Amino acid sequence: MTGQVIAAHPHDNHLSRWSRSKQELVRKTWGRSTVIHATERDAPKGRKPIDWKLMTDLPARTRAEVIEKIDWYALRWKIGVFHTILKS
Repeated sequence: MTGQVIAAHPHDNHLSRWSRSKQELVRKTWGRSTVIHATERDAPKGRKPIDWKLMTDLPARTRAEVIEKIDWYALRWKIGVFHTILKS
């Protein structure tokens, strides 16, 4: 499991296609992002290990914060199943 903070900015050519208000919003809010790469250890035989690359605007500076974000992402699947059951 690795985590890295990166700074990424949209190229001006891409921004020029958007409205002026959207361009300003992007410039104000665009900034540092955290990329987390998580790979499952000891995957069951016959199955490829889980390999997630997550990108978030939430800070994840410590191992505990990275694990917290991975746990949140894992909850997406349970929430998705719950919503599917509700719709049935």
